[in-house]
Amino acid sequence: MMNAFRVFLYGSLHSYMPHYLNAFSIWKLCVFADPSMEKIEFLFGKLSPDFYRTIDAGLRYTDNIDYYSGEKLLIMDEILDCLMDRIRKLIERKNLQNT
Repeated sequence: MMNAFRVFLYGSLHSYMPHYLNAFSIWKLCVFADPSMEKIEFLFGKLSPDFYRTIDAGLRYTDNIDYYSGEKLLIMDEILDCLMDRIRKLIERKNLQNT
């Protein structure tokens, strides 16, 4: 999830790659880069009320992939699909296929 956020930001904000920010800050940068991303923010609330802290804690210790139920994994997949679509559009728009 965090890697997808970082790649999206790298493509959107002209080569800025945030390394040491927490999940909430990186997400807010994604929304700054593309305000229409705010439309999927409700999905984070469906995952967990403290989604950002869960992601941050998982980064410190483990993936925590077994922590999520099948339903929550489907929601995460939906978020990642949305991010990947936007990343593909950035690649096409900036003509980065061959670089």
